[in-house]
Amino acid sequence: MRALATRPPPESRHLPDVAPLPHSLRDFGCAESESLPRLGPPIQPLSTSWFQRLRLPSTASDFFNTQDCKTTTAPTLHGLLQLDAREMRCRVAYISHVLAFVLGLSVSLLLLGIQLANERVEEKKDSFGTIYLILTGPEHWNKRDAIRESWVTFLKGDDTYVFSIGALGLSDEVRNRLITEQQTHSDLLIVPVVESYQNLTTKVLSTFEQLLQLRTFKYVVKADDDTYLNVEGIHQELKVAPERRFYWGYFHGAAHVFRSGKYKETEWFLADRYLPYALGGAYVLSYDLVQYIVNNGDLFSKYKSEDVTVGTWLAPLNITRRHDTRFDTGYRSRGCANNRLALHKQLSGDMRNFAVRLRAGLPLCDKEFTLIPSYRYNWTVPPSQCCSVLEQAP
Repeated sequence: MRALATRPPPESRHLPDVAPLPHSLRDFGCAESESLPRLGPPIQPLSTSWFQRLRLPSTASDFFNTQDCKTTTAPTLHGLLQLDAREMRCRVAYISHVLAFVLGLSVSLLLLGIQLANERVEEKKDSFGTIYLILTGPEHWNKRDAIRESWVTFLKGDDTYVFSIGALGLSDEVRNRLITEQQTHSDLLIVPVVESYQNLTTKVLSTFEQLLQLRTFKYVVKADDDTYLNVEGIHQELKVAPERRFYWGYFHGAAHVFRSGKYKETEWFLADRYLPYALGGAYVLSYDLVQYIVNNGDLFSKYKSEDVTVGTWLAPLNITRRHDTRFDTGYRSRGCANNRLALHKQLSGDMRNFAVRLRAGLPLCDKEFTLIPSYRYNWTVPPSQCCSVLEQAP
């Protein structure tokens, strides 16, 4: 497992080399008596680089014949007129060279700006295989400790985890305790929302935004802090899973819309049922789907249940939706089976016991049992008919 890292500051960049600016007419072969006022100290010449294609002329002879710029005695009116003409040519040559220098420098700065902008876009972010994103409450200290001591210890390689916590409206006592917790574990992701069920969808969206800012990854496994995850099993499955447009979990398509109580939806009008979605105890999204959600977050409607909302956001897309009965992720546990990849609604003691058994080489469950039968999802029928076939396995 690799911890989340901060990005180092970018290396300093230098301007590309350009030809020096002449500081007097002597650079053009003109006598010092005919020179214009100096423009400051001479600029030291620099070696050329990728800007070499924009070479500037080094002398005025590239523009004019500088032999005409040499002064001579002109006692006659005709001679004085010739002198004025020669001086004018020298001045024109000087001004032309200055303008060429300024133009070349401007073009070089423009090209450098484009180059640096492209390099900033291409700068490497912290890269991970899978990020396990755990939604947790500010005061769920025991649940976070149980996760740190249980399934997180099985993470390997480029996989990592982070707890997402809404930080607005906290008391000083809770805030100070979170600061101490972060100093100890460095695994908290603080998001600017008030922690509540009504703000859960906003919290998920804000968390996705922060994950994308400085990190790249293949998958996000979103989970609740009372879900035990078989990370070794999930890791093996993701080795052969699609890396793009992938949405994996235990889907429901026949759920009735809540019209009262804690989960009441006042803004839902799309259908008389919720659109198919993966239950929120745990589900998996590929990187591009997280990116799609963040990029369009301002346009999306937000509903009370974050799992319903994510399913609705992804509903129009041509993606792979994988229904897997090994995800026990509903609002009630379906029991215990040794092949489970996610078990929702677990106590902290149960989380630790699962980890102890797996470390000892024992099956996940002390005894397999079924509380609610699982169903296979039928994607060929309307959602209201999706989930009627029950499995007999635990």
